[in-house]
Amino acid sequence: MKIFYSVKSMCCAALLVLTFTVSAKSVELGFHIGKIMAAEITAQPQEVINLESYPYACKFSKTLYAVVTLKMVTNRSLSPLDYTLTVGNATGNCVSVVNNMESFICSPSVMYPSNKDYARMLFLIDGSKVSLPAPGKPVKAVLRTRLKGRGNVSFNMINLGSKPLSDCKNIPAAGALK
Repeated sequence: MKIFYSVKSMCCAALLVLTFTVSAKSVELGFHIGKIMAAEITAQPQEVINLESYPYACKFSKTLYAVVTLKMVTNRSLSPLDYTLTVGNATGNCVSVVNNMESFICSPSVMYPSNKDYARMLFLIDGSKVSLPAPGKPVKAVLRTRLKGRGNVSFNMINLGSKPLSDCKNIPAAGALK
């Protein structure tokens, strides 16, 4: 009799989990690293200072600009060399990591953002390899790490079409992922 009630309880719990879908507003990067708070992709060109010195291919016939906004744990570093971003069939390298709404500067420098600041990572994506949904709709993305012992993270980015990137000071405390 006890087994029957245990199985019945587990089935009810599973049904409740399947019935109520929870949409995360932020995604953990891993133990004591930080969270992805927002992610957007746009066709509107972004100024990137010193981009001509970037060693990887980043000039495409149709360039998309993807920004992943993070809230880092205190004393954690972030380098543009540590991550790539895959959207559709295209993978782009990180060309810049900046605090808050600072101008994008192409530099391999490591950044140590405070836990009060947002860190924005800019990726250039070959738009000819990506089929985006209508503006305002989400598109699947995968943040891939080059660091040992850390896993890749999947999440949805918002397609802005040709609209400008959002100001990170407008991100709710819980995050803005869809």
